[in-house]
Amino acid sequence: MPVPSSKTAIANLALRHLKEDPVTSIDPPDKDSKAAQAAAAWYDQARQDTLEAHPWKFASKRRKLVEAQTTPLFEWAHQYELPPDYIRLNYIGTSWSDPIEEYDLEDGYILCNEPGPLCLSYVYNLTDATKFSPKFRTSMSYRMAAFMAYEITGNAQLVGAMEGQFMNSLTGATAVSGQNRKTRRIEHSALKAARQQMGGQYRNWRSWGDN
Repeated sequence: MPVPSSKTAIANLALRHLKEDPVTSIDPPDKDSKAAQAAAAWYDQARQDTLEAHPWKFASKRRKLVEAQTTPLFEWAHQYELPPDYIRLNYIGTSWSDPIEEYDLEDGYILCNEPGPLCLSYVYNLTDATKFSPKFRTSMSYRMAAFMAYEITGNAQLVGAMEGQFMNSLTGATAVSGQNRKTRRIEHSALKAARQQMGGQYRNWRSWGDN
């Protein structure tokens, strides 16, 4: 079976989960196909949702951010504008094993007390389907299926079933990540641990792989 490396191929994988017939195209969508129209409408939402759900290494970038001309009104000393293609944070700093842990994300900016330039690793808004990893394609197809399920089939239970498969596929992606990068032990002070529990701050990833 060929690897689904186009919009239509991924959409057909999602339709297969719903036991629906494949479509010829979703870009542009087949005019007389309800399934193709639904897939075209939900494709980008499913893609961005799936990118945001996991620190996919194939869809990650590194940037050095220049400090913004304006400063936060209070609490933090510096702020940095997020890249326009930003989807989710991987880590801030020069190493995933020793990240900057004190920051906030607000209104398209990173607020922190670190002087610039600020090193950032993040998942970006990747649109080229030929660059998607196999596990990403699987996860995205289940996300699409969940979005389209009721619209196409009228079966509300199928929505929950596809959501469950989506979460299971992400668990599998995380497991592969753990195999692809050696686990490192990171020591933290009691103060840092308490700050992490307050929310809005970095959670250390002890494995982050090549998905």
